Amino acid sequence: MNKFLLLIISFLLVSCAPKAKEIDQKLSRAIYDNSKLASGTLEFVLPGSWQETAVTKPMRLRQFVIDPISQTELAVFYFENMQGTVQENIDRWVNQFESANRKLIKQEAFNIANIPITVFYMTGTYLHSPNPMDVNSPKTPLADHSMYAIIAETASGTWFLKSYGPSKVIGNQESNFDKLVNSFVLR
Repeated sequence: MNKFLLLIISFLLVSCAPKAKEIDQKLSRAIYDNSKLASGTLEFVLPGSWQETAVTKPMRLRQFVIDPISQTELAVFYFENMQGTVQENIDRWVNQFESANRKLIKQEAFNIANIPITVFYMTGTYLHSPNPMDVNSPKTPLADHSMYAIIAETASGTWFLKSYGPSKVIGNQESNFDKLVNSFVLR
């Protein structure tokens, strides 16, 4: 895909992206209104220690710092018409790790509140790319890193919640990721 087309797609995703309807900081509850995309609202409860920050990349709806020391983030994405299957996205994520030392910790599919969920957790040497969608983008190996990703499939589109960072940080947050997933509700 050429860079001009990616720029146009990024602009459209940002300009059409759902806006935050409400952030109840007292309860650390995030509610995302995607009514512009003719659907309901995905609602979930965030762990109290996670802090919302300004979105720094074009395709993101929201982002949260889950560990202030390492600045590890959780990024939230929404696509009305997802390209590829859930497994094709997971295969792409697997290839973002060096094959010699990657280890799949968890890959599970289940339903929460009638929402099909897939959880993916991998550790190893992460090949960081400033543009992971561009296979020719330069990659920086980051040893002892992990990725934890959640995919929620709804009738109107697919939600991706994705975090990567030092393995110790991601590992320490695993119970918070589980709580996040178990709080999903579609309204």
